[in-house]
Amino acid sequence: MALAASLIKVFIAPAFGFLFALLFFLNPDQTRIALVYLACPAATVTFVFAEQLEGDASLAAEIVLISTILSIASLAAVLAVC
Repeated sequence: MALAASLIKVFIAPAFGFLFALLFFLNPDQTRIALVYLACPAATVTFVFAEQLEGDASLAAEIVLISTILSIASLAAVLAVC
């Protein structure tokens, strides 16, 4: 579950973002900013929220960890393409 959520966050979201950038005719700077933002890992605050709201804190922690590791590749790809 954590791996799927992380893959969606750091790979699928930037892919859809790129398609939306093409669809809305964003200039290269706007596209680059949006894609870098989308390729970033899940925010660590999600773990805090999950813990405070008695959610699945361990799942949130796993998603943050995995998406942080995967974002090395996704950010490198975004920066190489843009």
